[in-house]
Amino acid sequence: MEYKPIACGLYDELELLALKNVKVLIKFIDEHGKIIKCNSVISELFSENKVEYIKLTEGQVIRLDNLVDVNGKQFGSSCKD
Repeated sequence: MEYKPIACGLYDELELLALKNVKVLIKFIDEHGKIIKCNSVISELFSENKVEYIKLTEGQVIRLDNLVDVNGKQFGSSCKD
C-alpha cells in the first residue's frame, strides 16, 4: 500500500507528545483493516523507506497513515491535502 503522509501539523503534535513522554489513547487500523485502541507512550518517530512510523514504549510500530486518532484528534488528513 502506498504511503500517504499525514498533515504536517499532526506530525508536529506527535513529536510533542513523544517529547512530553505522556500516555496517549491511540486508535489505528491494523493490517486486517480492524480499528485497534491502545493506551501507550510514544517512544519515537522515525522514517524507513519513505514511510513514517511511531514506535510505542511496548515496542509496537504503527505507520502514521494508519492512525485514526490520538487523544481524540482525527488523523485522516494528508500533508498533500
